Amino acid sequence: MNARTTGLLLGLLAGWLVLQAGWLAADDRIAEGDVLGNVGAVELFWEDHAGRWAGGELIRAYVEDFGEYPAMYPAITGIVAKWGGVTDLDGDGPARAALLWGLLALVSTFWLGRTLGRSDRAGLIAAAALACSPLWSSMQRHVMLENGLCALAALSAAAGFAALRSADPKARSMGAWVLCGAAAGLALLVKQTAVLVLAPLAVVLLVEAKRSGRLGGAMAAAAAALVVAVPWYAHRMLVGVEGDYLLRSLRANPDAVGPLHQLVFYPLVLVQQPWAPVTLVVALAVGWSVRSRVDRTPLWIALGGVALLMLLPKKYPRLLLPLLPLAAAWIGAQLSTWPVRRAAAVGGVAGLSLLASSFIQSPLGEGRVGLTDVDERCYQDWIQPPSSPGLDFDAVLALLEEAGGAGTEYTVGSLRWPVPPCAHQTTHHLGEHLRIRVRRAGMEAYVLTGDWRADQAWPEGRPDVLVTEGPFACGDLPAACAQVNALQRVGTVTLDHPEWPVAVFVYRVL
Repeated sequence: MNARTTGLLLGLLAGWLVLQAGWLAADDRIAEGDVLGNVGAVELFWEDHAGRWAGGELIRAYVEDFGEYPAMYPAITGIVAKWGGVTDLDGDGPARAALLWGLLALVSTFWLGRTLGRSDRAGLIAAAALACSPLWSSMQRHVMLENGLCALAALSAAAGFAALRSADPKARSMGAWVLCGAAAGLALLVKQTAVLVLAPLAVVLLVEAKRSGRLGGAMAAAAAALVVAVPWYAHRMLVGVEGDYLLRSLRANPDAVGPLHQLVFYPLVLVQQPWAPVTLVVALAVGWSVRSRVDRTPLWIALGGVALLMLLPKKYPRLLLPLLPLAAAWIGAQLSTWPVRRAAAVGGVAGLSLLASSFIQSPLGEGRVGLTDVDERCYQDWIQPPSSPGLDFDAVLALLEEAGGAGTEYTVGSLRWPVPPCAHQTTHHLGEHLRIRVRRAGMEAYVLTGDWRADQAWPEGRPDVLVTEGPFACGDLPAACAQVNALQRVGTVTLDHPEWPVAVFVYRVL
């Protein structure tokens, strides 16, 4: 790779980081439910890493049980966040630290595209194609397991094809084979769904390795993947928890929609979100007369992953993420054979599409036909412009301290916790978010996340501080009014936003 290519790649990475940082700085929406859980997992390692050896934290992530998912992604992200000086987990710090996974995915996609397209130009176009994906780039702004899985799967694919295409089938390529397997093993230690991209990738690499007399290298890659991933899965199987997780996953929302809708869900995602429909139309129109023969292998691997996804009852566009570097590598190989003006026209539209989907609602963005009614919960709409202003949590916490007594132990409850609408991208009510922020602020308060119920009042006991959405009126719930005796209003925090206009009232219970 020459100096010019290096400069262009670094420029692409820098420009993408500026775009992502700008979006994060402008967005104040409440954290989505899955993101909230992932940041909580990151916190375990961010908090414990202070003064500890990073390798020890990674070993801890490997040998201890942290729930249904492996802990490698939050462990690495937490360590990076601590090294990067992140001090506020309620802000953008964790998301900024997690952007390193996106950089790894872009560099790996460049390597994969360069190998398959046999030119630096193909690699640069492949990396740019991934960066211009509205679905991929929008996901990188959130702390999600799929981002780490995507980066490691891309690295595995890049190393595997580099080993296959190497002029030296032995010594130098063996390192690439081992890297291929190790990255695959790490991908499996990010999330179990890694198998959906690694399975078709492994089949293709094994077939091509056998055909080219490099089966020994492929076996070394398989051995490396097994050494890295199998101990964690074997332990989970022995204690019986992994089988339960897999069964729950296979039963997830099987009746949410009909079988035909289930079958076409991921094809519908493919034509609407990885790259905007207008980008696909322009690419087809501009490249209609171009006849080029490029390696379609990464495209077939990606489509194999889509076929496996179509069989799963879980229907989330984000599950397609680890397949996008393969599709981008094929795009890079394809466009690198086009005349420069035609390739530039498609690239320009793709770049405008990314900007439009990042900062405004526009036809240049994405579509969601057939995607929003599959899950009974809120649709996870990642491709959104930044939302501002956000609820002033610091002001809410200050009112809680004033009402309950700073430095003293008190409980906080609600008759019905305010619930952000689906347009605000969350699945948790305000009490869940307050409980986390109260703990991180070092307050002595305890948030009762259960709502008041007529049959048992508050399941965890009557609160000392009451939070309501709007002013409290005894006429609304006279039974509850009798239980809280008298109330003294302490203050109000309002959010005037079209997605979630809310007034949070805080009362001292007398």
